[in-house]
Amino acid sequence: ELIITEDLFKELPFNHAKEAPNIAGQGLIYLSSKYKINPQLPVELIYLINNKENESVKYSLSYLLPKKYYLKDFTHQAHKKLKSGDNNIVIIWKNNIVNIVLLILTILFASVILFINNSITASRHKFFLLRIFFLSWVLIWLGWIIGGQLSVIHFVNFINLIINFGGDITTFLVEPAILLIGVFTLISLFFWGRALFCGWLCPFGALQELLSILARKVGIKQLFLPEYIDKKLRYIKYVLLFIIVLGALLELNFTNLFYNIEPFKTAITLRFIAPYNVVIWATFLLLINLYIERAYCRYLCPLGGGLAILGKVRLISFLKRKKECGNPCKACNKVCPTGAILNSGKINMNECLGCLDCQVMYNDYNRCPPL
Repeated sequence: ELIITEDLFKELPFNHAKEAPNIAGQGLIYLSSKYKINPQLPVELIYLINNKENESVKYSLSYLLPKKYYLKDFTHQAHKKLKSGDNNIVIIWKNNIVNIVLLILTILFASVILFINNSITASRHKFFLLRIFFLSWVLIWLGWIIGGQLSVIHFVNFINLIINFGGDITTFLVEPAILLIGVFTLISLFFWGRALFCGWLCPFGALQELLSILARKVGIKQLFLPEYIDKKLRYIKYVLLFIIVLGALLELNFTNLFYNIEPFKTAITLRFIAPYNVVIWATFLLLINLYIERAYCRYLCPLGGGLAILGKVRLISFLKRKKECGNPCKACNKVCPTGAILNSGKINMNECLGCLDCQVMYNDYNRCPPL
């Protein structure tokens, strides 16, 4: 018998299951491996409430997991000899071995691009084709096919893991793609700050950039906000990050509303098969992106804000600059999709996504004024 307390229950703002019923309230019950529950055995849920006369009323529901969802077919006796949690994680990783190998190759390819960026950006045309191919791969395969989209929720769970040192890491282990992207992203912070994930491995970022390229090709005029407004709007993502992290640590229910600011689940994980209100929000952000490239990344992304803060541990400067950059030349400023290049010519690495557009200009003898 297990009593469900508030700390084991989290409300959900919406139900994203296909053909889900329209329910007034819903949530998830989180049970860790310490409860030693076998999900293949019958479960009886008992719900106790008090009616208006303060009398106790009991509702019960018996449930048995359909066999098609079993990861392993075993008897009650075998279960006694098996640590189901550990073995299920091994099964999950074995079943995803092809995706794991492809993901590692994808991450290593992106890392090589950043390591040798000066050579790779020497040809504007070849780099453009490489960028389009890689972003398409990240969006379609990494995002829409295997759901490899990091979220601020993963960032919050990571913070919780650090605070509760030695806590349960099962939630990370059951998602091989998320774990690998997260680990490589953390390592990359020492080399390129937030550039590896935000510029090369974020499926929603890839979707935004591909749409921006298409928008420019069809002649949609790009908007540029005044510098003083742009600068103030960039603080929004840090404010959102603070509210989300603080709310999560204090286990405040309103935090769930702020999670919905992220369009990742709607646009990437669920491929827009989601409630109309979140689909409208994600579509609205993508429409703005047609006029202000990477608008969500610039102003609203709490995950990007968190990676920008952690990215301050960066040990190298991987983007080259000339002595003329900023004074008198400002050619790179105009090609930076996030406005990360300051008037002084210095690059604000908190806002840099590592797209390498400035390095293409740096190496272009036809367009770089100093060259």
